[in-house]
Amino acid sequence: MDFAVLTVLADAGYLKSIEKEVAGRRNVITVHLAYTAKKGAASDFKLISKPSRHQYVDYRSLRRVMQGHGLGRAFNIQGVMTDREAKKNKIGGEYLFEIW
Repeated sequence: MDFAVLTVLADAGYLKSIEKEVAGRRNVITVHLAYTAKKGAASDFKLISKPSRHQYVDYRSLRRVMQGHGLGRAFNIQGVMTDREAKKNKIGGEYLFEIW
């Protein structure tokens, strides 16, 4: 699931690249952050769903993040997708986090 979340962030432009490597018996994920004008592409994020408390939403209650300048992530039976994709496909799920 970690790699799936990172690929969605890379597709949105918040990460420059991600690489999955095997080191011994462990899988290692290398992440390169994206920068624009010496500033990070992502300025802040907010965790919504936590291991101690999972937040589930339906597609009607998904709202725009930072007036459309940020993205929310939802996890459902089709995998990890943005809030816009979930709303378009009319699928709810566990609301993971918001990033802007």
